Amino acid sequence: IINIKNSIMIGAKIACMNFINSNLNGMYFLFSTIENCRFEGDNLRNCDFRRCEISRTQFINGIFENANFRYAILRDVNFRGTNLNGTDFSNSTLDMVEFDEENVGAIINANIQKSHIRVYMKKTRKTITFEEYMRLENKSLYI
Repeated sequence: IINIKNSIMIGAKIACMNFINSNLNGMYFLFSTIENCRFEGDNLRNCDFRRCEISRTQFINGIFENANFRYAILRDVNFRGTNLNGTDFSNSTLDMVEFDEENVGAIINANIQKSHIRVYMKKTRKTITFEEYMRLENKSLYI
């Protein structure tokens, strides 16, 4: 368990680390590179990931309320079981990113590049593409 809330890590390189039930509330990760990491059950409220490059990373069962991913590049990232209320993905690039169906609202109307986004459907325990989800929900106007 790590408690480093409200700290600043500008341009940091974070690799192959596990953060379990950590309090990272209000952290600034601006311009950082995060790869091959696992964040599980963490408090990431109000964290700033602007212009970060995040790859091969799992954010599982975390709280991201009001987090900022503007202009970030996310590749092969999993947000299963996370709370993304108020999280901003504006102008970010999402490639091979997975969300729970409850969190798709965080990206539907955002001005982002969506490529190979996956949506985990709890009811069926299957993962489908973002486009399939939009068709199922009859929301194809937003794609």
